[in-house]
Amino acid sequence: MRRQGGILRGMLIRHAGESWRSPESETFDDEAALELLLKDSPNLLPGTQGAPVAVVSQLQVPGTGPADLVAVSTDGGITLVECKLRANPEIRRHVLGQVFAYASGLWHLSYEEFDAAYSKRAGMTLLEHVREAARHNSVDFDEDSFVEAIEQALSTGHFSLVIAVDKITDELRKTIEFVNSHTEDSLNLLGMQLAYVKDGDVEILVPSTYGAEAAEEKAWSAGRSQRAVPWTLDEVCADILRDTPDRTGVLR
Repeated sequence: MRRQGGILRGMLIRHAGESWRSPESETFDDEAALELLLKDSPNLLPGTQGAPVAVVSQLQVPGTGPADLVAVSTDGGITLVECKLRANPEIRRHVLGQVFAYASGLWHLSYEEFDAAYSKRAGMTLLEHVREAARHNSVDFDEDSFVEAIEQALSTGHFSLVIAVDKITDELRKTIEFVNSHTEDSLNLLGMQLAYVKDGDVEILVPSTYGAEAAEEKAWSAGRSQRAVPWTLDEVCADILRDTPDRTGVLR
C-alpha cells in the first residue's frame, strides 16, 4: 500500500503489549476505494442538508462520461461528486473541468432522461431508490414534490458539486473559495477532505469540508463582488472547459 502524509501524518498506533509504530497505511489504495467509501456512507457527503440520500456510482452523463458519484436526496437535491487522490496530477485543474462537465451534461435533461441514466446504475427507478432511502431512515417522502424538485434542479442547473480528496491542496482550496465568491447562489462547489488511516482491521477517517462558508455568504455578499453580475453555470462551464481541447479526454 502507498503511504502518503496528510492530516493524520505522524500518527502512531499500537495494540496491547506492542510498541508504538506507524500504521500500515495512511491513504486509500486507489480512487475506487474512496468512491466506494462515500457510496456506502452517503451521510458523509456535504450539501445534502441532512436529508436521506440515495447514491449511484459511475452514472453515464450524456455527452460527457461517467460521473464518479451522483447523490439524490429525498428533498430533490442533486449532488455530483468527483473523487481524486492527491497523488493524481488531475487534482490540480482537470478535476474542476470534470465536475463542471458533469453538471453541464445534466443541465436541461428531462426527468425521464435523468431517471433512465440513474436506473441503469441503481437497478431500479430513481423514485424506488430514493423511496427506499426514505423508508430506511423512517422519513416521510412526498413523491410529487420530489419529482418537481428534481425537474427544477435539472432545468436550472442547481446542483451541489463536491470534489472529494484524501488531502486537499492549497490551490484547490483557494479555487473552490474563489468560485463560490464569484458565482450566483444556485452554484455551490465544495471540497471534501477524507484523511484516512488503516491498521489491520482498524480504520480511522477524519472528514473535513471546504468552501461551505463561502457558499453560504453568497446570499448577502454577492453585491460586494468585483463583478457586477454573478457568473451563471453556463458561463462557468464555458470558461473552465475552454482550455480543455478534448473534454472527454480528461474523464475516465
